[in-house]
Amino acid sequence: MKLTTRSAALCTFLVPGLAHFLLGRPLRGSIALASCVGLFVVGYLILQDRIWFVEMITPGKTGLSSWLRIVPFTLLPESPNLGCSIVAGMMREVDTPDGLRLLRMPREMEHIGFLLTGSSGILACLWAADAHWLAQERTTRVQPVWAAGLSWLIPGAGHAAVGQKSKGAVMGAAVCITFLFGLIFSMGHAVDRAHYAAWWVGESFCGGPMILSSLVTAPMKFSEFPAYMDLGVALCTVAGFMNVIVMVDAYAVAERDDPEGSGEAAGSMGGSS
Repeated sequence: MKLTTRSAALCTFLVPGLAHFLLGRPLRGSIALASCVGLFVVGYLILQDRIWFVEMITPGKTGLSSWLRIVPFTLLPESPNLGCSIVAGMMREVDTPDGLRLLRMPREMEHIGFLLTGSSGILACLWAADAHWLAQERTTRVQPVWAAGLSWLIPGAGHAAVGQKSKGAVMGAAVCITFLFGLIFSMGHAVDRAHYAAWWVGESFCGGPMILSSLVTAPMKFSEFPAYMDLGVALCTVAGFMNVIVMVDAYAVAERDDPEGSGEAAGSMGGSS
C-alpha cells in the first residue's frame, strides 16, 4: 500500500507499527508495536497514576482541561507515543482522593517506570521517522533512522556506522563528557525525573548515558544535597540537546550515502508527498 511520508509518520504516532504494516513491512511493524506499547505498559503498571506527577502542565478548570486529560500532549516525552498516552489519559483518576494520593506518593521502582514510559515516546519518534523514510522508497547503505537510533543509544555510534568514525568519536565524546560532568556535579541525581521532570525531557535524548544513570545513580539516597546540583542538572540537559544535533547529523549523513544514485529522484518524490 502506498502512503505519503506525512501519513506514514502520523499513523505511527497513533498506533506504532501501523504504517509499517501498511507499507508491507510486518516484521518491523511488529517490533515497533511491541517496543513502544510494551515499554509503556510495563512502565505504567509500575507507576499507575503516579505518571501524571511529571506532566508539564496539570489540567485545571479551563476549556482545554478535558482535552488535556484525554490527549495529554504535556506528558513529555511520552506524548509522541500518542495512542498509549490517550489510553492512559482515559484511565486517569487523579481527581479522586485516592488518585491524588497515588499521584504524589513515590512508588517502588518508579525510576524504572519513568524510564520505560519516557523511552517509549523517544522510540515512537524514531519509528515514525522510519516509516517516513520507508514511504519514500529510497535506498541507502545504512538507513538514516538506524543511524539516528544508534546515536541516541550510544552518542556518535551512528556516524561510525556510516563510516565517519573520527567525527562520531569527537561528537560522542563531547556529549558523554558533558553528561558525565553533569552527573559529577549533581552526585548522580541530575536524572531523577520525579524531582527534575522538565529537565529530564532534554536529558532523555542522551539515551545510553541517561538509561544507565537512571538505573544506577538516580535511585541512590542523598547523603547531602549537592552544592552544584543546578549546574549538574543543566549540564546533563545540555548534553541531551547536544545529542539531538548528533542524531540529526547522523540521519543526514546516512541519507546522503546513496550507493545507487537515487537521491535526486527520491528527493522530488519526497517533496511531492
